[in-house]
Amino acid sequence: MLAYRTPGVYFEWLDTPLPLVGLRRTDIAGFVGIAARGLLHQPVKVESWTQFRSTFGGHIPQGYLAYAVEGFFANGGRTCWVVRAADPLQARAAWLDLLDGTGQPTLRLTATSPGVWGERVTVTVVRSGRERFALLLRLPDGEQELWRNLTMDPDDPRYVERVLND
Repeated sequence: MLAYRTPGVYFEWLDTPLPLVGLRRTDIAGFVGIAARGLLHQPVKVESWTQFRSTFGGHIPQGYLAYAVEGFFANGGRTCWVVRAADPLQARAAWLDLLDGTGQPTLRLTATSPGVWGERVTVTVVRSGRERFALLLRLPDGEQELWRNLTMDPDDPRYVERVLND
């Protein structure tokens, strides 16, 4: 620092230190594309190829998103964000009304996300008791979901809407 001997205004030029730039992760990728199923237009954090397949489905002929994500994980990727894109005016969730013995609708099953994949889900209902039944869903990729000992009684803890929505 300089020693000033007379009163007055003095200018002193100082070099300002450069701001420190912290390390940032560069191994997180983002993918946007067409997938068989999953949330539309919302980023979803994916940390494995298995998680991608369970959330968005596998390879489809209409898009390359699954191929890109599979390649990312095959080459050592750990985390990516995936956005499923589709025309919101055309994409709709499939639904199916289950009918009782008299032909009246008793339960509506709705796909978890829009897309034609929901139209290829097969549903099997098997009566397992007087007021009990099992519900089997077969997804287009071959996976199955089974719920047993369901009932249509809203007061029962195994009420079908409560069990399926949990």
